[in-house]
Amino acid sequence: MNQVLKDLILDTIKERPRDYDLIKLYRRVKDYVEIMLDEDSLAKLSAYYIQARYSNAGLEKPSE
Repeated sequence: MNQVLKDLILDTIKERPRDYDLIKLYRRVKDYVEIMLDEDSLAKLSAYYIQARYSNAGLEKPSE
């Protein structure tokens, strides 16, 4: 999901995002493409993704 959102941002906005938070990525691209995702589910998925990728990331809650 992370890479899909990053690719959409790169293709539509022409920016290379460096964030891993799915909520932030989704909010950047949702006004440019017709995509509807549940932000609550993205927040949960983002928390698992970031924790698995960066084991010391548990100090900060991703997305709100």
